[in-house]
Amino acid sequence: MTIKDKTNPAINSLKKDKNFFADLLSDDSFTQKTKNADKKKDIHEKSEEHAIIPSSSNASMMIDPSEIKLYKYKDRPTEELGNIESLAKDMKINGQIQPCICRPCSAGKFKLELIIGERRWRAAQLMQMPLWVIIRDITDEEAPIIQAIENLHRENLSDWARGLNIATLLKNEVITQIQLCERLQMTVIQINRYLAFTQIPDRFWENVTKKTLISARTAAEIRAIANKGDLYVDVLIELAPSIESGKLGANKLQKKVEALVHKPKKNDILLKTYKDNNQKFLYSFKQEKNKNVSLKFNTEIKNKLDYNELEIIINQLLMNEIHKIIHVDNLKETKKE
Repeated sequence: MTIKDKTNPAINSLKKDKNFFADLLSDDSFTQKTKNADKKKDIHEKSEEHAIIPSSSNASMMIDPSEIKLYKYKDRPTEELGNIESLAKDMKINGQIQPCICRPCSAGKFKLELIIGERRWRAAQLMQMPLWVIIRDITDEEAPIIQAIENLHRENLSDWARGLNIATLLKNEVITQIQLCERLQMTVIQINRYLAFTQIPDRFWENVTKKTLISARTAAEIRAIANKGDLYVDVLIELAPSIESGKLGANKLQKKVEALVHKPKKNDILLKTYKDNNQKFLYSFKQEKNKNVSLKFNTEIKNKLDYNELEIIINQLLMNEIHKIIHVDNLKETKKE
């Protein structure tokens, strides 16, 4: 299943589950607005400043957007909201094409909590115009599922945004990974790929201009490579421009990184990298032309050692390597003679 799949079985699954939100997820609920366009326009023009929230579920009404608060687990990052000003002008001229989905709440001045329709809500605030909403009795367990299903049909939402949202929901125990897989008909592998965005070292992201251009599959590959150690993260940072431009995707990235990790630099005549049985980077030696030898440790190993232990290990390793280098040099001199 792909994100853009328009016939997602999760919708049918959700409809069968006690039929909650079946009308919300069906096409009929949104065509009703088109059939009653003139009626909606009249409601829009005659809406009161302080609307009274009906007690029954599935109510459709116009309300001041300032009386609505945003769902705290909202799925769209600020940088992916698009041009709100342009949408606001369009809504002012042509009206609101689709309603927002809210649920009742009582938090100070707020009467509703917005679950779906953040861009429309912000646009209405900008134009100081009433917002068309449908009010549902949505539980805390149902809210993220509705939002996630909406995302499956949203083509302009990046994998990065979806990944952050999924990670937030799981971290705050709003929903479980098993529930996400079952309700959205996604595999554990697919969910884990989205989670990769929050499991990549920050220093890599600091060198990426547009995170939204990186796919979940590529993010999963970056995570796997970064877990091998600092040396690999350094190479990923070097390749960051090519990664976000799409020149280096999941298929080519691993091979390119390995080639650069093991490629000696211009002034190096010896570079050795040591890994454990799982191919995780442990430490590396580098001897330059001036015979200076340097040692680089995996950060995780280095952090587990105190200064004295680290100094002893470094001295032992360096002495072993220096002896090997001297031995090689002596052999070369002997052959010359």
